[in-house]
Order: sequence, then C-alpha cells, then structure tokens
Amino acid sequence: MPATGNRYPMRALIKHKAKAQLRAALASDRTEEPLDERLLEELAATLFHQEQNQAFAQPCISRAEADEIENRMAADLVQTYRDMKQRQKNPLVEQLNRLL
Repeated sequence: MPATGNRYPMRALIKHKAKAQLRAALASDRTEEPLDERLLEELAATLFHQEQNQAFAQPCISRAEADEIENRMAADLVQTYRDMKQRQKNPLVEQLNRLL
C-alpha cells in the first residue's frame, strides 16, 4: 500500500523526535539535569525559520524522503542543544552570566 498524506517534513515530529532523544540521553547519563524546554523551543524556532531552512517549502518525492529530512533535522536540533548546554557549563560563561 503506497504511503499517503503529508510529504512535507513536519515540525512537530522533528521536535518530538529531538525531545525523545534528549530525554533518553539525559536518563542514560543518570543526571539530575532536567530538559531545558525553553532552550529547545528557541532552538527549534530558529531551525524552522522559513527563510533559513527551505526544507519545509518544497514537497518531498516520498514520505521516506520527508522522514530522512525529519531525522536529520532532529539530530541537528539535538546536537545544537547539547552544544549550547555544554557552553553554559563553561566556567567563563558561568562567570559572565553571574555578572548579568
């Protein structure tokens, strides 16, 4: 049976995949650090900005192609989130944040 329906990458699915991956990573790290939902939302909004990312403007040939784009963008979102959290732990960044 051929796939029907949306052949555009779906923003909600990308955020869901990224959030699930981050929660799994935090659980496996056995850290008490909660998921920073606000940071994730801000990063997603930047990633999904229409002018910066044309992946949402063009229909995909198949649902599989849309899935591939969603998976790649979710991975980008997860990596960006991890990079930002790592920078926040930098002593110099912490010192500068305290000054604010």
